[in-house]
Amino acid sequence: RFHDEEVVVVREVALAEERSDEPWDQRDDRQGRDRITNGPFTQVFPHRREARAGPLPWRHPVPGGPALMTVERRRIALVWIGTLVATFLLGRTLPDFFQFVEDRPGRQPFDLVLHLFQPIDVSAPLFTVLYLTMATGLVVLARTPLRLLRTFQAFFFIVLLRMIAMYLVALEPPVDLIPLRDPISQLFYPNAEPFAKDLFYSGHVATAFLFVLAVRKKKWRIGFIIGTMLVAAGVVVQHVHW
Repeated sequence: RFHDEEVVVVREVALAEERSDEPWDQRDDRQGRDRITNGPFTQVFPHRREARAGPLPWRHPVPGGPALMTVERRRIALVWIGTLVATFLLGRTLPDFFQFVEDRPGRQPFDLVLHLFQPIDVSAPLFTVLYLTMATGLVVLARTPLRLLRTFQAFFFIVLLRMIAMYLVALEPPVDLIPLRDPISQLFYPNAEPFAKDLFYSGHVATAFLFVLAVRKKKWRIGFIIGTMLVAAGVVVQHVHW
């Protein structure tokens, strides 16, 4: 019975950390003590009914707790390794896939918006905003490893879905586009040159928006939404995407 309740404690701590942008043991102590005094924790730590001003119980060892956490950490470590290896292997296929897309003819749709103005080169401010958004998002998510892990997994599926979309929808780039010179992504393009036919859909915009979904605090979400809108406006102003 005690073992089952202990598992509940460990899972509650993990779930609470996953739902927040900060580690569980750094959250408001008053909320934690209310859960201890009035919630299921009192069955496992009855002595905490009286010591409300003392340290939180999950900062103290319980029988079997370290073993349970060790198993959980090993499982998470294996998932991390699998995610990073899968992302690396997918990245290795990108140059050949982009070469296939570049050699394949596509159609050029009519775009009413792009016909309204001439393209403007905004590569420098666009990538400044994009990589500042990404760096900020990674720093925020680094405090919650499970959320960071899910973000990497979501990025893997973004890349995979972009490949499927580009395979199914063959498009030619706008005739007056100004190539984006991304110092990082062009490493995966054929001959390490700017690639113009990854048109459906924008990986830069999708990556920026990923952090809107990954974080939970409103102030960070608002900042990432603004960053996503600026990146989306940049790729349109430069006529990089339809």
